[in-house]
Amino acid sequence: MDSPYPLGRTHILTALSLIRSEAAIFRLQGGGAYSDGDFASAGLRPENFIPDLLRGLLWRGRQQENVFRCFLYLCKQGICDISSLGKPVHYGSNSALSGRARSALRCWPVFDELGETGVDVAGIQSDYTNWQTFYAPLVWLSVMVARSARSLADVVDAIAAGEKKVFGEMDGGRRERLTDFDQPWSPSPDDSVAEGQVGAPYFGMMLPEGVDLADPANTMEGVRERFVGRFKGVKYAYKTYFDYQQQQQS
Repeated sequence: MDSPYPLGRTHILTALSLIRSEAAIFRLQGGGAYSDGDFASAGLRPENFIPDLLRGLLWRGRQQENVFRCFLYLCKQGICDISSLGKPVHYGSNSALSGRARSALRCWPVFDELGETGVDVAGIQSDYTNWQTFYAPLVWLSVMVARSARSLADVVDAIAAGEKKVFGEMDGGRRERLTDFDQPWSPSPDDSVAEGQVGAPYFGMMLPEGVDLADPANTMEGVRERFVGRFKGVKYAYKTYFDYQQQQQS
């Protein structure tokens, strides 16, 4: 079948391929409980929204990249482990453990600001209104901590001692206001499990969950490579599209 786009428009085809792939992965779960704006129709006529969708996917990917980097760091320190990836996440569950973990993680602006409007999405003008309310990565990380962290204090201490250029400085005042920080902590492998979930509940959600840990390919490195590869596809489509647009304007 002939392409509907003129030769030399591979930047559009690359963008459409990525957007349709992300739309195919995306699912609405729980009878609309995870409704994510108008993204359910993102794969139908994405031509009309290519710039906004690419900017939003890049922004959401960057938020997830910081969160996943933190999880890998905690695993490397022996505080969390890959077992927490074995079951899908129920993003509407607010368990006591994951709630405590989330409050502790929000002592760092890099996590506290998740879901706030970023410079990469501030100029988006489209029907996709929920780019700025992407709280899911923080929920994901708090569940990973709740499922496998040996100690909440160890999580806080490790991040505080980690890369400042990645995690930034802790908000000491917020840390002092944590009322349940020193209470007993025991991880729960079954924290916030989504039963029967298929697909990602948020558009552009790349963080791993429900991983088949019996598969030898699903080592920590294998999981990391798949995340990096998927986000690399987003960055490639973004660069290809906007580099072409810039060339046309110069």
